[in-house]
Amino acid sequence: MRRILIRCLLALSLIAAALSCSRPPSDELYVRTGDGDSYEFEVAMDDDQYIYDLQVYVPMDCDRKSFASFTTFPITMVWQAPSGAKYEETVWMDREDLSASESAWTMLISPYRSSFRPSEYGDWHLSAYIPDEVIKEFNILGLGLKLTRNGTR
Repeated sequence: MRRILIRCLLALSLIAAALSCSRPPSDELYVRTGDGDSYEFEVAMDDDQYIYDLQVYVPMDCDRKSFASFTTFPITMVWQAPSGAKYEETVWMDREDLSASESAWTMLISPYRSSFRPSEYGDWHLSAYIPDEVIKEFNILGLGLKLTRNGTR
């Protein structure tokens, strides 16, 4: 009898643990600069119970002299909806987006979208492009995207 009770309690504990798990409030995605010409992301905006915020972040590892010449640069964002429809826009990273600066690196963080609902819910694909000359001049290490899920409607 005692073994049955222990097994039942264990089973109930496992069920409670499984039901209490929830999705984290944000996803942070990062792609290092490599040989390709784009940064590729899979972005899960699949729950209509949420509104979303997106931030873009760019770490740079350039010397102070190079950084002194920095004012702004474009990032071309090409989004592919779950249905296959494509949307393209240009986002500008600006010196005002400076979040942190140390002797060896600099981090730019820029709000990209705030409190929005996608036109389609599901998994979106993002291809982002930074001009090669910008990557080389400022030694851009990669590109990051932070997706935050905010409350329910």
